[in-house]
Amino acid sequence: MRFGNGAADQHQLDGYGWVIDAAWVLVQAGRRLYGETWRTMRAFADLVAQRWSEPDAGIWEIRGGPAQLVHSKLMAWLALDRALQIADTHRVRPAQRTRWTVARDAIAAEVRERGFDPAKASYTRDYGSTELDAALLLLPVIGLDDPDSPRVHGTIAAIRDELSAGGPLLFRYPPGRDGLPGPRAPSCRAPSGWYRPSPAPDGWTRRWRCSRSCSTAPAHSASTPRRWTRPRACTSATTRRPSPTPPSSRPP
Repeated sequence: MRFGNGAADQHQLDGYGWVIDAAWVLVQAGRRLYGETWRTMRAFADLVAQRWSEPDAGIWEIRGGPAQLVHSKLMAWLALDRALQIADTHRVRPAQRTRWTVARDAIAAEVRERGFDPAKASYTRDYGSTELDAALLLLPVIGLDDPDSPRVHGTIAAIRDELSAGGPLLFRYPPGRDGLPGPRAPSCRAPSGWYRPSPAPDGWTRRWRCSRSCSTAPAHSASTPRRWTRPRACTSATTRRPSPTPPSSRPP
């Protein structure tokens, strides 16, 4: 480990979308949320509805000032959309539902207007930018745009062309965005694993190749490499602390 990050002091809007989406998956499977869990999800949705228009540090926790990141807006939209769907089977105040609906629709309208570059035929990293962000590969599963829309296909194609690291690997963002010297490291877990150009018959082959490439990437700790300082040597990373509880002793 050579570099850490400032995540502890950053506003990261995207996180709420991941959590509420996980709760939504549980509800879709026929489960009902505990009262305390649903109260927490409602509080998260209220916060997103209040703060979605603020700039943030985003999923990659990049150094430098916050920005109006398109991926973060997409995840804010996801948080509110999933909260509204959960509310179909769980109690919620009418005023809350209205607030979430208004915010969700406002996010969608703003992202489509300010987060898309017609010249590139692609969504961009942040408003007014021409740079790309590989996190936008999640567009097809988030649902703000139809997965088969020209905008989604254009974004995936642009990321493939501009952020390719060779083989199945992708860079997260263009060079010079993280404030670190030296060559960039392609991401092995995300977003490279998110890239699915089509449900081609060779999909299993593509996944196997990606797995093989990722297994040989330089990662000498329980961390996701962010940058290589020299081949197969020191890496800087985003720390992912392993659980202190051995898998065999975890509760089912």
